[in-house]
Amino acid sequence: MGLHFFPLAPVFRRKFDYYSATWTSVIAIIGILQMLKKSLPEYLITTFVVIGCAVATSVYGFKVISNGREIVKKVCMQTDL
Repeated sequence: MGLHFFPLAPVFRRKFDYYSATWTSVIAIIGILQMLKKSLPEYLITTFVVIGCAVATSVYGFKVISNGREIVKKVCMQTDL
């Protein structure tokens, strides 16, 4: 689950961690409920959860890259490189 992102948000002062935590937790809860209801084959539920978590991780990665580029631009402007 994405519960570990919730305490990271205030530690790193990143609002985006709340979105990532919520998304991943919702995906996991949906997966758990589907497993309990046995409404779908296990492999489909697992695939859904894995893709949901992969989307969260990918978006998080793109966000980190974007933030990194902004920091580099600020540093380059300050040092007139």
